[in-house]
Amino acid sequence: MERKSIEFKLTDLDKSKRTAIIAHAAYDNIDRTQDISRKGMFDKTWSENKNDLFFYLNHNDQQAPGKVVDVFDDNQYAYTKAWLGTHTLGNDVLTMMDEGVIKSASFGYIATKSNRVEVKGKKVRELKEVIHLETSVLTMMPANQRAGVVSVTKAFSSIKREEVADMEQHVIALEKFCRNTKASDMCIKSMLTELENMKQLIAEYNTALTLEDEPGASVAWKSWLSSINQLQKN
Repeated sequence: MERKSIEFKLTDLDKSKRTAIIAHAAYDNIDRTQDISRKGMFDKTWSENKNDLFFYLNHNDQQAPGKVVDVFDDNQYAYTKAWLGTHTLGNDVLTMMDEGVIKSASFGYIATKSNRVEVKGKKVRELKEVIHLETSVLTMMPANQRAGVVSVTKAFSSIKREEVADMEQHVIALEKFCRNTKASDMCIKSMLTELENMKQLIAEYNTALTLEDEPGASVAWKSWLSSINQLQKN
């Protein structure tokens, strides 16, 4: 199974009905894996298997915050309409959506029809038909605002400085969330774990960057990382 993610685009959140409409795929965009998704690629699977789609948090099949109630698309995006359950995880994900902690949406799929084409001078895989298996909302930071999921194992040389700046902003949002949210203790613990992971990645990136060509950069970063450490002690 393959996965793709895009920056979180919530077109409608109805807290009273516990429903959310989420863009899970973007069309006509060359993503980080050199794929381009085309409108119509979901048509067959939606007509045949719409009732078999799953809704997860972070692609974890042990964490289902709700269920898929509808899927559809327009010329730019494919959308999942999800209902959030009244259990703890459903409440937490609803809260995270409302408070802006969910950073991206994604879908798991199997490509069944694709072509190799040239778009804007790049040779890419054009996805013409896929089997849509699940839609996820993600708290982890996407490596690209339009597509691709961050991997802590990727080479530092391939991480752009603006991606790390995005991580910094995400950590600030997580910090605020952990201090003020009414979400469950389990949810807060999970967010603190994510804070720690991103803090470690940023620290390692900063160390590599400092060793290369920015010897003065570490002072500001150390100050910022110290504030995150303090949060985890509180």
